[in-house]
Amino acid sequence: MNTLSFPVLQNKIRKSASLQSVLSAFSDKRFPLEVEGADGSFISLIIAELALKAPGPILVVCPTEHEAENIASDLEGAGLAPNMFPWWGSIPYRDLAPASASFGERSRILALLCSGKSPLLVCSERAFLTPLPPPEYLAPLLQTIRPGQKIDTVALAETLTAYGYTRVPKVQVHGEFALRGEVLDI
Repeated sequence: MNTLSFPVLQNKIRKSASLQSVLSAFSDKRFPLEVEGADGSFISLIIAELALKAPGPILVVCPTEHEAENIASDLEGAGLAPNMFPWWGSIPYRDLAPASASFGERSRILALLCSGKSPLLVCSERAFLTPLPPPEYLAPLLQTIRPGQKIDTVALAETLTAYGYTRVPKVQVHGEFALRGEVLDI
């Protein structure tokens, strides 16, 4: 049986004239880039090569959630760490289910962008078209807590309460926090 490992396949593709012309257009900032005939996982290989050349964040918008998940999976196979920016999963202006995982994941990715990191983001068209607050609004709201860091527990408890967390004796669900002496459980 004759098989190719992924790195060997990537090296062969890197040498193709077609990919070199896409990378050249990308480097020269000739946008929008139009790539025709890239079916299946080949588009992920192109995105992986572009991600290696990009100085900032990259956003990949796919027509559907299923295609976004496939692209993200392929990019993981290429050795990259893509972030899936999820769609809310509900009709606009409807309440989300309590402890919605979508809210937490969207918040995590927006915090990543506000912190100046350059992630590789993959999302569906629905997620892309959903309005977001501006970075100027989000950046001052971020709270970073690191292991070993001294924190003002009273101020942090007030901030968490203002953000909608509920203070409880013992944390059991998302959105709760407990402060017992110097122990903070979120």
